[in-house]
Amino acid sequence: MGADSWSKFVHGKSSLTCDSCDLDEPTRKRIKTNSSGVRPAAASHVCYQSTNLKEHSFLTKFVLAAIPKKEKSVLDAILLEIIRDFNSLFDVGFSAWGCQWFAACTGAKGDLKWVQRVGQLNRCFGSQTSINKAMCHECLAGTSDLPFEDHVHCPCWAPTCFTRRPYDVRPVLCHIPFEHQPENEEDAPHERFYRRDIFHNTKQGVFRYFVASCVMLILKLRYFDDPGGSNRRDVVLDRAYNHFKWFCSTTGRSPALRSFSLSFFNSPNWFTYPWVNCKGSDTSHLLAWVHTMLVGFMNDPLKEEHMAILEQMIAAANAARKFQRICYSHNLWLNKFCAGSMYKHLHAFVAHYNGCAFLAMRQWQYTGFALTSKYHLLCHQKLETLRLLEDETVAWVPNPQLFGCEMNEDVVGRLSRLIRRVSARTASSRALQLYLIKSKAVYRRFKVKQAKLKVKPGR
Repeated sequence: MGADSWSKFVHGKSSLTCDSCDLDEPTRKRIKTNSSGVRPAAASHVCYQSTNLKEHSFLTKFVLAAIPKKEKSVLDAILLEIIRDFNSLFDVGFSAWGCQWFAACTGAKGDLKWVQRVGQLNRCFGSQTSINKAMCHECLAGTSDLPFEDHVHCPCWAPTCFTRRPYDVRPVLCHIPFEHQPENEEDAPHERFYRRDIFHNTKQGVFRYFVASCVMLILKLRYFDDPGGSNRRDVVLDRAYNHFKWFCSTTGRSPALRSFSLSFFNSPNWFTYPWVNCKGSDTSHLLAWVHTMLVGFMNDPLKEEHMAILEQMIAAANAARKFQRICYSHNLWLNKFCAGSMYKHLHAFVAHYNGCAFLAMRQWQYTGFALTSKYHLLCHQKLETLRLLEDETVAWVPNPQLFGCEMNEDVVGRLSRLIRRVSARTASSRALQLYLIKSKAVYRRFKVKQAKLKVKPGR
């Protein structure tokens, strides 16, 4: 549960109090509901459960090991001990407050490289070595008859999800009890245990490609050119950065990046797919700036033929920002009205992003808006949300941030700084000791803060 769930309950901020989400008629018909029957009538404690994105990351993320360098044997030994502990928690449990408690795993999360490593996957985007070959560990997309770029409501690859195993040997983490398994072990979709990380798929994924492609295409269309000065790519990028800096100053943003360069956009020439090499928070700042900048350019375009690509980019940026706003402003469980709104914006983003890629290549001969594995995983997230929305037995839809790695990355960064400051001979043990000391101090302050929260009379 999120660390601020009690605060949500005290202030009455439940999943039923949202008044900012909206549903259009096509989405309402698709999820087979109407405006009156889509919102749950009764509140419950589920309404107040929040995501783990608030407070200090040490309050909700528990570090089990700190490895100063990559050693396969050490990592395998640690994973084996973790599996034993989880199996014991599931089968034996533990006693506390006069009761016997049992714990179950809801999944394992991480970026694609980590999932490929611990899952021993031989069918995934990381091992893509040929054309016309299945490349997704969740489905069989990638062949000529099942293109992974298909982003419609019911894509062609949807019936193949979890039908064929992407590994030769059952992964070690999949020995943790996860869900009811069929009698035939070979038919068990163990790969379902590995969850999609919305952070690496958006802020550290498609959004970075989108922002960089928009900026470089705008430069190609000469919107930052100076008729009386130099228009080299590095000079034009400096003008674009000044525009971004003024936007941040006006809107009260504090980005960490300090300049634009060709290496920052990973664009040595016009024939490479650009992407911005920045933190997740800076991706959000850049996305807001790109949206505002494109709206201004569309109000006064240099040429009439620019309107089509500008409209596509504006629609994609607007949908991406609204999708992010729902994920970060809502609780852990979404009512179907808010989930339908989230689905609408996610579908709009992948559709307009695909449109941007098509127009950039066909109309302007520009290789931008890369359709990568993370784009395909966003389509998987969209399809999963749609299936939950169409299921009449489902009352609450999980927020994609349930399996987001944003706060986990914060813990990794903090532990990395700690492990660099201690002796190399005792790096692991000293880093864990310092982590426990800091965690205790953070928890003490958190308890004092929570004790001050009082439930209002009548609640």
